[in-house]
Amino acid sequence: MIQTSAVMTIKIYCTTYFRNALKSASKKHPSLLNSDMKRTIGLSKLDKPPAHVNEISSLSIPWKVYKMRVLCVSDGKKKNYRCIYSKNDSLILFIDIYHKGSQNNHNVSMIRDCLHNIDVKCDSLDGSFYEILNDDCNSIFLK
Repeated sequence: MIQTSAVMTIKIYCTTYFRNALKSASKKHPSLLNSDMKRTIGLSKLDKPPAHVNEISSLSIPWKVYKMRVLCVSDGKKKNYRCIYSKNDSLILFIDIYHKGSQNNHNVSMIRDCLHNIDVKCDSLDGSFYEILNDDCNSIFLK
């Protein structure tokens, strides 16, 4: 069972960039959208990140940003993805997802631009962000 840091509900959002990248990747690997992302969302809620999650400390911003390895099994083949997300006590923001073979490293300038105008203590987002409801990434495509 996954335990969160407090009784408080954690709101989960994603950027437009993440939404578009996930939509494109899920066309080739349908399990990525359903079971793989549900597991990823669950792990991102943990107080202490698991071993396959690394903090990206080279950004010089107040947000804690993490890179998580996501294993996608589709058509009997394993595909490695990387998911970039940030979190505070009440909010998780998924920023990017990419296939390890098509991109060597995370896009530092895009991460900084995304988090630049967001207060690190905020508890909700609006505007160009999509809320992920009930840990189900399909909800971001209904908007």
